[in-house]
Amino acid sequence: MKIAHVQPYDHAIPGGVREHVVNLARHQRALGHHVTVVTTASTEDGLGPGVAVVSRSVVAVPIARSIARVSLSPLAWWRVRRLLLAGDHDVVHIHEPLAPMVALAATCHTRTVTVGTVHGYRPEFLPYRLLRRPLDRAMRRLHARIAVSVDARRWVSQYFPADYQVIPGGVDVARFSDSALAPVARWADGRPTVLYVGRLDQRKGFPVLLDAWPQVRRALPGARLLVTGQFDARERDRWARQVRRRGLADVELIGYVPDAELPRYYRTADVFCAPSTGYEALGIVLLEAMAAGLAVVTTDIEGYRTIVRDGAEALVAPPGDVTALADRLIAALVDTDLRARLVANGRQRVQEYDWPRLAERLLQLYASLGAGSAEPVDHAGRPAPYGRP
Repeated sequence: MKIAHVQPYDHAIPGGVREHVVNLARHQRALGHHVTVVTTASTEDGLGPGVAVVSRSVVAVPIARSIARVSLSPLAWWRVRRLLLAGDHDVVHIHEPLAPMVALAATCHTRTVTVGTVHGYRPEFLPYRLLRRPLDRAMRRLHARIAVSVDARRWVSQYFPADYQVIPGGVDVARFSDSALAPVARWADGRPTVLYVGRLDQRKGFPVLLDAWPQVRRALPGARLLVTGQFDARERDRWARQVRRRGLADVELIGYVPDAELPRYYRTADVFCAPSTGYEALGIVLLEAMAAGLAVVTTDIEGYRTIVRDGAEALVAPPGDVTALADRLIAALVDTDLRARLVANGRQRVQEYDWPRLAERLLQLYASLGAGSAEPVDHAGRPAPYGRP
């Protein structure tokens, strides 16, 4: 098949939707399909193969306690329209089909089998409520709708009711579980090590983790916290001042780690901590940690509940509870039997989210809609109306 994945967020910056699309495209290419990623990017350096950038105009938009880096340029709308009308794609798979400007343009202008995946979750979203009617007309152009979790499905269904299949994002299990991976030499000294991967904002819970760390240090003076993620020098410096002021010399603010190196950081740690406070549809970092063989400490929030159970695949604390988070980190670091049990359960659970399996499942969905055949059909088996709501 000839597949176009439309990804609305800055492709030059790591993020959950971007990583989902990059991995899905990679595995669908490995299965012999021609895949193009249509996206926006603040820079075209190092984007990898098969990426069509329709806008380099990126705006940081505050949303759901985080920042979405999207294009609001009218030129992006026109370029997406031109690309899709000129292309001969068998299927257009749009990720966040109502996100401006790239994804929404694709939703409005695609003329072939079209699939939309909803990645987000939040308790309330005023733009969808206020613009429900015109946005629903756009959503009805999709031949199939996907949500990455039951929580994402429940959230989007309150605005745009329909049949949403739950097909989660995944992880390349073989890549993160490779026994040949060596830990990062600088920190391969046997000290108890906790890894954090993510932005340094309230939604991801980094301030909560930092508040909990002194309690972990008192229980385990040799413990160390490695902090990686997409944060710039200015943000790193701001948090580094807090770390110094609190005397937390064992907190290492590493910053961005290239994709190729990230599995080695997981291999370097004993415990992975995802202290997010909410607004998570799934939790790819939990999958990466389980694939890598780390014990997971996380929070009891929607999205994460889809993946882990307290005491089985993870130790789970109430979101924002500093003392509870510290207690669970200490337990995971101290109790080797508990840690081994969490690791074994996590390795078993993560197999359900292996990318080769998910990529094949999506290809089967495309084929069931008639992608590549003479007459595409919708999910109910009727001929699909091109270009009309």
